[in-house]
Amino acid sequence: MRKYQIIILFAMIVSCAERHSPEKISEDNGQVELTIDYTAIMVLGTMQDAGSPHIACTRECCADLFDNPTTQRQVVSLGLIDAENNKTYLFEATPDIARQMKRLTRYGNKGERELADGIFLTHAHIGHYSGLMYLGREGMNARSVPVYAMPRMKGFLKGNGP
Repeated sequence: MRKYQIIILFAMIVSCAERHSPEKISEDNGQVELTIDYTAIMVLGTMQDAGSPHIACTRECCADLFDNPTTQRQVVSLGLIDAENNKTYLFEATPDIARQMKRLTRYGNKGERELADGIFLTHAHIGHYSGLMYLGREGMNARSVPVYAMPRMKGFLKGNGP
């Protein structure tokens, strides 16, 4: 049920936003930098929680990925850009959080900050919260990062969190 509520929320946000094309601001080394000046949702990953290639996978779909990994296949995550208020929000703290956060903040707040303004956790599968460990002392050493979760998950994180 909660999944459907989240999907409806995203649909409402997207449908209410004015449609604009992103504006090209520079092109260096074959990479195009964009600025987003409207409310937008970015798909930052689409893979299952355990990533890709899947651990111990012997299927054809994984075979080549062990020898030739790709950074394009990242665990499911979304970014919300609120350009009017210069805020960014990350949905899911995955093991790929470093690349996902960089991509979100690069486009969302024009590179002024390295950290989103908040992280939403939709549910307690490990691939949706394990990226929080990178915010700890051994990683970013971030302080007071707002994390939004349901009460049971909040209790779990307070008692066991990184």
